[in-house]
Amino acid sequence: MSLQEIFHNIQGWLAELWSYPIPWGTLFLWAAIIIAGFVAFIALAVVTTVFGDRNRKSNAQTPPKTIAELEIECLKVLKYNPHTRDITRVGIVRLNPEGSGPNWTVGKYEPLPSAIGLQIARDLIAGVSGTFALAD
Repeated sequence: MSLQEIFHNIQGWLAELWSYPIPWGTLFLWAAIIIAGFVAFIALAVVTTVFGDRNRKSNAQTPPKTIAELEIECLKVLKYNPHTRDITRVGIVRLNPEGSGPNWTVGKYEPLPSAIGLQIARDLIAGVSGTFALAD
């Protein structure tokens, strides 16, 4: 078989291939599906990176604080709420949890707030006790 015959055969195959009707609608649909898949993959990668960093930062252990430092942290949180801003002192009590929970809580408030203020103070300090540990 000569080179000219090979080129002639290839030309025939291409002409036969070109004569088939092209389903443009199906091609565009598959192209849109593939592009949407790439976009979703990239968006998932970006979201995972952003929220993964936040989780890593929040799971980082903070150094243990003394009772005085914990009182200051509690008072910082309490001074921004109108029901708890009159509290001038909190009494930190050490706990001995069996799991990995907080190892301290607040035992007393001076002056004692109203019932609503007391509940709000407990809720606000729950966030602080979950963030900081009491030093040994």
